[in-house]
Amino acid sequence: MICSQCGRDNKEGAKFCVGCGTAFLYSPDPAIYAGNPVPPPETDESYWDDEPETGGASDGYYEGTQARATEASDRLKEKKNSTETQRVSKWNTYAAVGFAFLIAALFLLSNVYMRATSPQRQAERFFVALANGKYAKAFSYFDIPQSEFANPTGLKQAAADFDLSEVKDYEVSGEGSMVTIIYRNKNSEAENHMSIALEQDEKTKAWKISPSQFFSEDAEIIVPQGAVCTVDDIPVAAGYAVDRTDEYYGDITAYTIPQITRGSHLVKVKAEGRAEASRVWDGSGTIEILDLAYDTNTLTYLQQLAVYNMNQIYAAALKSQDFSTIENLFTADEGAREYIRNDYQYLVERLEGSDYQVTQVTFTDIRATGNNYSTSAYLQFNYQAVYNAKDWNGNPITDEIQNSYSTTFEFKQENGNWVQTSLGCSSLGF
Repeated sequence: MICSQCGRDNKEGAKFCVGCGTAFLYSPDPAIYAGNPVPPPETDESYWDDEPETGGASDGYYEGTQARATEASDRLKEKKNSTETQRVSKWNTYAAVGFAFLIAALFLLSNVYMRATSPQRQAERFFVALANGKYAKAFSYFDIPQSEFANPTGLKQAAADFDLSEVKDYEVSGEGSMVTIIYRNKNSEAENHMSIALEQDEKTKAWKISPSQFFSEDAEIIVPQGAVCTVDDIPVAAGYAVDRTDEYYGDITAYTIPQITRGSHLVKVKAEGRAEASRVWDGSGTIEILDLAYDTNTLTYLQQLAVYNMNQIYAAALKSQDFSTIENLFTADEGAREYIRNDYQYLVERLEGSDYQVTQVTFTDIRATGNNYSTSAYLQFNYQAVYNAKDWNGNPITDEIQNSYSTTFEFKQENGNWVQTSLGCSSLGF
């Protein structure tokens, strides 16, 4: 008969299932089953003869049947454990195979990633972006900040040096950090070359296009001190400017641009009182634009200032006044002012000699000229000087002298004011 628990086929009359040990509580005989109580169990254990006995006949029916039920239960557990072991073994096998596939997939993906991020691939992407006119995309391959002088628009200008308007095919050559793109244009079999240098980030190991071929670093524009400039009509910010004194050019302003695209740029320079100057620049190295002509108004002003200052200086010297009374006419530079102070003191001593004393000087026919590229004022004039002296007999006399003279006054601008850098006056022949 069939066990209702495990489905095992048992002998007719079996009391327990040989598969799982379940006790059969009712006789399989339908006649007995019909409402009659089950007869006492038989003590005949011939059915278990194939199993070793665990006790004698005196152990009793319940003790023997309990032992057999335990053995049957142990068998069932062993079967279940065996099944579980087989399942675990299968899963281990599946896991091992899956892990092997995973390793292979990671290796494949790693190779694909390495090829996709290689310097050759980055250079190729950069070239394709340029050829397609995608300058914002091409700019993203640089590891530099975008600014008013380094941006996709400027990159377009820099790329104009390469003929990329009708690229029909290309190939990538080179290894490591230097890659060459060999390309041909439509209706031409001539080979064109674009050499692309790359840089690798030390931390991320990512490859970026080196900006050196397309951008200049720390490009410098030298202008007169205080002048302002534009590049392609873009004002160069005051933050880029540093005032300094150059051994050759004197006082200058240097504009240093961190990064600017290579190519043709129009630089314009303006300064107060001077005509605008312009120059074409390739965006590399240093450009000097110092030859700004002074406008007519400025030159006229300096010539008039020279005449005014000359009168002030001679008037103070004739009265033997201290230099402090006229020092505001001169540069505040202490070194230059010391020379001017000494020259003024010598003028005072010459106008007040031991044998004569100049008491009055009158200037006439003053002619002032200047140089468009210089802050100098050249004065030519006639003068009449009155002085006290002694005759041959030692008697005091008053005499006068008339003569012509010329001198040069040098100016510079300080804090918005024009000041002299030299005395400009002498003892007029005395």
